[in-house]
Amino acid sequence: MAFNLQYKIYMKDKKCYKIAVPIFEWRVAPRLDTAEKMLFATVEDGKVVDEEEVRIVGVHPLNIAHWFKDEGIKVVICCGVDCTCSSLLLESGIDLVSWIAGNAREAIRAYIDGTLSSMAIPVDRFGSCRRRFRGGR
Repeated sequence: MAFNLQYKIYMKDKKCYKIAVPIFEWRVAPRLDTAEKMLFATVEDGKVVDEEEVRIVGVHPLNIAHWFKDEGIKVVICCGVDCTCSSLLLESGIDLVSWIAGNAREAIRAYIDGTLSSMAIPVDRFGSCRRRFRGGR
């Protein structure tokens, strides 16, 4: 899924919501579906009021959307994500912002401030969820 700038206006009318970021040490993990820990942040009136690191070992990637929904997550900020997981999150009503790299807490703050595009990894115009045909090569 290509980076989508709609995140800037997604939560403007929301007072309280939860954000999840897959983490490796203190950074956004390279892949959502292989991360072992998540950083959950509760946002109220534009401020982070609670943070929690959660181990997700044992949660199958195909069940992660249901798990996020059960945890009350409304937004997932990540780097790489496969097409199946991306589709499941979006079908569950969870906003997905992908191709983000850097410090996880800074990514959450940038999302809230509407400046997350500064942390985006450039991708081609087709995004990551396309099949590549090499003509037998």
